[in-house]
Amino acid sequence: MKWRLSRFWNYLRAFVGGYYWAHCRWCGRGYGGHENTGTVMTSWSGGYTVCPNCAEKAEAYNKEYMKNNPPPSVYMIGGQIVTEEEFKRRQVI
Repeated sequence: MKWRLSRFWNYLRAFVGGYYWAHCRWCGRGYGGHENTGTVMTSWSGGYTVCPNCAEKAEAYNKEYMKNNPPPSVYMIGGQIVTEEEFKRRQVI
């Protein structure tokens, strides 16, 4: 009963404070936007949040993701983003 009551107060705080309330994609537990949550990377530019209980697992997952998926290279010439081939063709260093 104690856990359910604490979840109720967290839900109430999220509702009154204008925060979101969502369910964790990993464990299904409800959590609010006011709580410290973890983020799971699905790409270098995106991801989704998980509940505070899964935040540590998410951090370990992200470290493994970053090790196995290097970030995409960005090549710029004069403030314009260009392809790798164009960058090499112009031989800009």
